[in-house]
Amino acid sequence: MYAGITISFSKEHCSTIAIAIRDATYLLDFIEKKYQSTEQQPCAEEAVEFIITQLRAYGEKHLEKIVGVAMHRHVAASCPSLCSRLWADLDIIPLVLPGLSLLGRFASSRAQAQPRSWESKTIDEQAESMARKCVRLFGPENSPLLQVGFMGLVEVDTDFHVCLTNLNDWKKTVSAKTWEVCNFYAADLKKRNVKIAFFSSTPHGGGVALMRHALVRFSHSLGTDIKWYANHRLWALTTSNGHQLTAYC
Repeated sequence: MYAGITISFSKEHCSTIAIAIRDATYLLDFIEKKYQSTEQQPCAEEAVEFIITQLRAYGEKHLEKIVGVAMHRHVAASCPSLCSRLWADLDIIPLVLPGLSLLGRFASSRAQAQPRSWESKTIDEQAESMARKCVRLFGPENSPLLQVGFMGLVEVDTDFHVCLTNLNDWKKTVSAKTWEVCNFYAADLKKRNVKIAFFSSTPHGGGVALMRHALVRFSHSLGTDIKWYANHRLWALTTSNGHQLTAYC
């Protein structure tokens, strides 16, 4: 099972939250609620609790497992705790997507078709659109499809559209001193504009690949420039002093 979430903000500060639930083929349910919001906090904790409660209740009532939830980027920005709550509390993979298509990969094949703007869609259409996009990002094993882009660039977390955690979640797992040291070195890398690249023969597999996914994910949240390439080619790298390093990965 999959779900799509959207929130519509109005000038009267009466916002509407919508959840569309579907399987791989059909739209099965639609949940909607209106709530009061403020300019300082357009998406209150009430909205986050409503989403968590409704998804948990739906799964328990119908004995179904919701594996993924997609939402528009403005929903994730307005509800910064939503993605980590979905992952931590319900074991649901949250995906933050743009409105029309994911980097053009799922655009209509009809050359003459003009897609409607995201703002012109009603809130139920927006939620259903997010749910359909969520289905397309999962493979037959009910896990997000592994993406390898141009020149073998491993697009971790579906090019970072999967948002499992935020920096505050990582901060809670270590001591204050460790977190301070981590941010010190991250700031140094960004200040000196250091770029780091990993090379391997495959983007999946055992412990090395799993740890590298986690490291690149953490680097993305810190804002450091770490990339990972997977290819069965002979790589020739030239260092700053003119020496050439060759490695078969």
